Amino acid sequence: MVQKAPGRGKHRKRRTRAAWPGMMLHQDASTHEWVPGVKWDLVVTMGDATNEHYSMRLVAGEGTATSFMGVRDVIRQRGLFASLYTDRGSHYWYTPEAGGKVAKENPTPCGKAMARLGIEMIPATLLRHEDAQSACSVPTRGASATGASHRRHSRHDSG
Repeated sequence: MVQKAPGRGKHRKRRTRAAWPGMMLHQDASTHEWVPGVKWDLVVTMGDATNEHYSMRLVAGEGTATSFMGVRDVIRQRGLFASLYTDRGSHYWYTPEAGGKVAKENPTPCGKAMARLGIEMIPATLLRHEDAQSACSVPTRGASATGASHRRHSRHDSG
């Protein structure tokens, strides 16, 4: 008999996906030895509804500038999007207490830029079913980030 797999941890629970491609984007980075002998961060900006990769960049380190590059790639190729779902990285969110809630009322430069563009920032730890439903229910932009092309960048690509 096959043993039942353990349940998903609190941070691994499934959530409702965006209703339309390009409505909610997810940005994350992964540090790995992508090139033998050298560790890089791969910053990926992808569509939440379809998991389509809109921007992928190998960079020396994840941060505000590299996050902006991914957002810029998407806006240039496909137009504005409604929301950006991210982890709790310090370039996205200010967290007064380690492990505590993010301070949405005290935005980082990334948060301020997204607000000026009318893009809602959603921290991964705060995305509840109700938040996902409201973020996915009604398109708020005329331009959407849809399509099937993939764009890869080298570390030397400036944009």
